[in-house]
Amino acid sequence: MVSKLSNFLLISFILVQLVSFIYGYTTEAIDDQVLQLPGLVDPINFNHFSGYLTVGNGGTKKIHYWFVESSKDPLHDPIAFWTNGGPGCSGLLGMFTEQGPFRPNKDLTLSLNEFAWTNSANMVFIESPCGVGFSYSTNSNDYKTADALTASDNYDLIQALFQRFPEYSSNSFYISSESYGGHYMPTLARKIVEENNNLLSTKPKINFKGFAVGNPYTVRSLTLINTYFIIHFNYSFVSNRTFFLVLGLCLKHSGDDK
Repeated sequence: MVSKLSNFLLISFILVQLVSFIYGYTTEAIDDQVLQLPGLVDPINFNHFSGYLTVGNGGTKKIHYWFVESSKDPLHDPIAFWTNGGPGCSGLLGMFTEQGPFRPNKDLTLSLNEFAWTNSANMVFIESPCGVGFSYSTNSNDYKTADALTASDNYDLIQALFQRFPEYSSNSFYISSESYGGHYMPTLARKIVEENNNLLSTKPKINFKGFAVGNPYTVRSLTLINTYFIIHFNYSFVSNRTFFLVLGLCLKHSGDDK
C-alpha cells in the first residue's frame, strides 16, 4: 500500500512539473491546481485551480476562487469572472448549478455540463464579499462591507489573479453575475474603468470588454413591484384580489414618483 501511494505521488509530481513546463504556470498556480475532485469519474480536457487570493490593504482578507480553463483554446479564449448575487451568495452556486463545468448528482457523483461556459471561455468563480463561502479574514472587522468596498476588493482580486496567472493578463476580460449582481457588476465595472484611465495608477490595465447581469437587482422599488410581486402572483403566493388591488394603485399613481 505504501509503495503504491509513493508511486502515485511520484507520478502526480511528474505530471504537475510537466504541465508547469508546457503552460508556464507560476509556483502559486501549481499549488492551487486541482488534480482530483471527489465524485468526478469522467475524464476532463481542461485544468482547474482553487485557492485563495489576498485583497484589501491590510492583507487579512482571503477570497476563495476557482479558476477553470477553457476546454477549447484557453490561452486565447476570453476570461469570464462570475459571482452570484445575494448579497452573500457563493459563486460556487453558479459553478455547480448553472454555467459551470460540473453538475452534482443525487448519488454525490459529478457529471460534466455540456452547456458549460468553459466550452468557449476561461471561468473565474469567486466567493465574495469576504465571509461568503470559504472566503475569510483574520480580522473580524473585514466582515463589515458595502458595495463600493466589495467592488474595490474584487478589483484587487482580479489583479491578484493575473499575478498568479500572468499568461492570461492580456486576454479579453468580462465580468458577470445575477440578482444582486445588479449592484456588484456596475460598481466593479466602474472601478475597472476608473483604474484603467488613471494615469497615476501603477497597476496593470485590465483588458476589460464589458459585463453581463441576469435578472439584476437594481432599484429596490422597481425590483420589488415589477418582478418579485408578479412572480409571487404567478406562483399563487398573492391572491387575485390583492394583486389587482396593488396593480390598480400602481396604475393610478403611475405618474407619481412614490
